[in-house]
Amino acid sequence: MISILRKRDISNLYISLAQIIAKGLRKFKDIESSGSPVDLSEKEWKVCLNIMITGFSLYAQDKGMYIPNELKLMKKARELFAERFEDLWTQ
Repeated sequence: MISILRKRDISNLYISLAQIIAKGLRKFKDIESSGSPVDLSEKEWKVCLNIMITGFSLYAQDKGMYIPNELKLMKKARELFAERFEDLWTQ
């Protein structure tokens, strides 16, 4: 599924991982149709997914400098990803 990481991918591993995570979350959101985690409504779950996708997409851009709102969003994306990691599955 995931190709072997090259040396240049390892030099900024967080960027490589952010690219993989953002792409995976986009696909997950597109195919995920079995609802949401039991403690969230479907609308709340979509909001969580959108925050994670946007935050990791910002990391993947590797802009170097971010405005405060972007930094806040990136932090929230990391927190949600860690919190909701085990909710990322489909039937």
